[in-house]
Amino acid sequence: MIHSKNHKGFSLIEAVIAIAIIGIFFVSVILLQMGSFQKDIRYSAQLERVLLLKNVLYSPEVIRDQHDKEVEKIQEVKEPQTKITLDIKLQEKKNNLEHIIAQASWDGLVRKEEEKLLLLQFKVPQKKEKS
Repeated sequence: MIHSKNHKGFSLIEAVIAIAIIGIFFVSVILLQMGSFQKDIRYSAQLERVLLLKNVLYSPEVIRDQHDKEVEKIQEVKEPQTKITLDIKLQEKKNNLEHIIAQASWDGLVRKEEEKLLLLQFKVPQKKEKS
């Protein structure tokens, strides 16, 4: 057999090293992509709950009701599974302001998540009718 000194091609070790480098690159790209997907899922769930809270805050029964005292309402929503707490606190009577705090809590991928929204509502004073 005749062996020539001009080798054209790669040795087995060179090919294995090249495949290992390419594999490390692809693993790092996949890990970055998975982290990005998890953040997308978390922010999507958070946005969904914020919109749900806005619907609760601006619902007609919250806006329309005349609150004479502090009220706390708890509501369970099945889809998306959320516990909503609506906390209405009256401020000083002279400025006719109400603090309405809506809070949503749910189980996230890793831990319990929570979001709060605050609505300051001004109530127009009712004029007393003279008799």
